[in-house]
Amino acid sequence: MTGEQFLFWLLALTTCGGAIAVVVSQNVVRMAFWLVVALGSVAAIYFLLHADFVGATQLMIYVGGTIVLLIFGVMLTASGPYVKIKTSPGDMVIASGVGVLVLFLLIGTVTAVDWKQAHRSLVGNEHAEYPPAPAAGYNKSNPSSGNTARPIGLKLLGVSLEDTDPTRKDAQNLSAGYLLPFEIVSVHLLVVLIGAGYLARAKRRVPVGADAVVETLAAPVPVQVGVYAGFWRRAAAMLIDGIVISAVQVPAALLMGPLTEPPSNAFVCVSSLLIFLYLAGMESSAYQGTIGKIIMRIAVTDTYGQPVSFLRAAARTLSRYLSGFCLLFGYFMALFTKRKQTLHDLVAGTLVVRRK
Repeated sequence: MTGEQFLFWLLALTTCGGAIAVVVSQNVVRMAFWLVVALGSVAAIYFLLHADFVGATQLMIYVGGTIVLLIFGVMLTASGPYVKIKTSPGDMVIASGVGVLVLFLLIGTVTAVDWKQAHRSLVGNEHAEYPPAPAAGYNKSNPSSGNTARPIGLKLLGVSLEDTDPTRKDAQNLSAGYLLPFEIVSVHLLVVLIGAGYLARAKRRVPVGADAVVETLAAPVPVQVGVYAGFWRRAAAMLIDGIVISAVQVPAALLMGPLTEPPSNAFVCVSSLLIFLYLAGMESSAYQGTIGKIIMRIAVTDTYGQPVSFLRAAARTLSRYLSGFCLLFGYFMALFTKRKQTLHDLVAGTLVVRRK
């Protein structure tokens, strides 16, 4: 099995697992999270098959639209973001039967096609075999290589492929591109999201500790139950963590080579893994927070005020990508939610509270 085949099966299993989790989960926020996982895996499969335009469309419309819907849904139902949808056993049996029938239909359709003969018919050669996978990157000698999403992406950056043609007679008249309209729409969307969050903000005062179920008697770090960390205190903690990570990451990058050259894939993978272990490990440890959170006197707990496990901390760390995907608005949700939770807090079921 080649690496490309292994990656395909991994993405396929992730897609199926996310789809099953959407059906099994009864929490609205977690349903949306697993839906993003499933749709994102499908987009990755499109990219793996060199269908970059379809993959980009899948990523922007379906994944981005789901995250925007999740943010609006959480804000407009701020009184109960953890509303559960209970499904009766009879409905589960009927849905499972329909799903199995559709699965058998798809399997029968795929296996009934002679893919080699279909490929030979397309290329017009009855003796042709499957061509080798095209090399990665942009081939300048072949203008049709990767020529699906690249013109649109360059237009969004204010550059056109026609502007790079030296044989143009009107080389001084460059095209404007889509950068300015795209930025205007982005700012407009941000204003709309902030306005929606402000209108959905709860107007009543909640007594301190009223929504806490139990006291944190068993917590290694004494915390103030019901006293949640504010947005700016959390932002300062993130800034300190960024400085700490950069203090380790930049010297390591200098040892690998000059900063003017892009880092190697191995360095990026190892660096990302170490950052993940730092965030998840510190938040699930006895300190209940990273170095930045310790300095700013805040800690991470579950919704009952107890320390979080490593799996919950890992889910919270991975969910940070969701918070930053839509113009970082998942982080700004701490300004509007009742318990000052961000999007990754809602997904992982965690709180950030003040230390005593």
